Amino acid sequence: MKWPWVSRKRPAVDNTRASENAPTSEMSQTSTKTFPSGIKLLYNGENIIVDIIFIHGLTGDREKTWKAKDAAKPWPKALLPSKVPNARILTFGYDAYVADWRGMVSKNRIGNHAMNLLTIVATYREDDDTNDRPIIFVCHSLGGLVCEDALATAQQRPEQHIK
Repeated sequence: MKWPWVSRKRPAVDNTRASENAPTSEMSQTSTKTFPSGIKLLYNGENIIVDIIFIHGLTGDREKTWKAKDAAKPWPKALLPSKVPNARILTFGYDAYVADWRGMVSKNRIGNHAMNLLTIVATYREDDDTNDRPIIFVCHSLGGLVCEDALATAQQRPEQHIK
């Protein structure tokens, strides 16, 4: 039986690295499904002065959330490099399926996703020595709560590279 109110399918398994060009990241597991998680670089030009990190929302995906139906690539990758050439464009993915009528859902809480965001972003920026570069977060839905929790947690941490 098809359920008319269920319009999205869960993302398929992503066999690419969980975080292209990122040091440490893993694919997040929920039951038998895997989700693209971690940082993915969308654009890295010359003379970068700011990082822009996109964080998807509930039932989202680090790329599909930002892609129009018939588009070949996400709009931040397609549009922003020409408008903001001095920005490195990144996207952060996490398992945002907190409810599903089939019963397979993420066991992680917002705080878990926030700590993953903090750790992965800090490591990514530490590895290429860009800790002092400003960050602009662009968040949708649950991604805003994850980001807010990460920022609040970062303020309480003693590690300078996390602040």
